Amino acid sequence: MVASKDPAIFAAANTIYKLSEDERIRQQCEAREDFLRRELATQREHEELLAQLAQKNDQLARQADEIAHLKALLAEKEK
Repeated sequence: MVASKDPAIFAAANTIYKLSEDERIRQQCEAREDFLRRELATQREHEELLAQLAQKNDQLARQADEIAHLKALLAEKEK
């Protein structure tokens, strides 16, 4: 009400409003950037874990093949 009667106070109120609005927008942008950065890091970690899992599965498959081979050799020797 006071701001509507005094042009200087009205201008100051508008400036404060604009500055606080700019700050709010800046904070929203920072929050979005933080979210995207965390999301990317999570995605990279997920991909790394999937790659590690694939390596472990390959290793287990090789070990299973080796066990089957050794069992076959043992079976032949027992005959």
